Amino acid sequence: MRAWVVHGFRDMRLAEVPVPSDVAPGWALVKVLTVQPSITESLLLRGLPTYNLEFVRTTLNTGPFQLFGHEYSAQVLKVGDGVTDLMPGQRVASRSVSSCGDCWLCAHGRRDECQKGPITGYQIPGCFAEYALLPADTLGPLLTPISDSVCAAIQPRSDSVAGV
Repeated sequence: MRAWVVHGFRDMRLAEVPVPSDVAPGWALVKVLTVQPSITESLLLRGLPTYNLEFVRTTLNTGPFQLFGHEYSAQVLKVGDGVTDLMPGQRVASRSVSSCGDCWLCAHGRRDECQKGPITGYQIPGCFAEYALLPADTLGPLLTPISDSVCAAIQPRSDSVAGV
């Protein structure tokens, strides 16, 4: 499959990477339908100071990585064991942060509010690719017939509302 791989600041290249094959329990394989760069990613690619800059610098020092791509819409192709709220063929949008399983929020049934888990496009390879393997808890099922482009914008909208 083709994916955009970041090699350094201002150096993002289209490359062939293996198509994910095995789907671990709690994960899902998706076909990316639409992805958009976030303002944070645009700033980071230019090396400008913003959220996660030190993580990006460290990651780029260790070699190319599928950074960025946490604002997307996708279609579920396959789910791992234990995933009961998603099914193949279903369209989904991003929540981007997976639950860590250890923090107070996770321990008290509020895993969907966790802010300590890995983030799609940072610790988890992002969706500037044809396919992605993602934690199922980062995928929000889409129940209404809205466009893929609007679906990709759900994550920044929900973060904006949460911020207010």
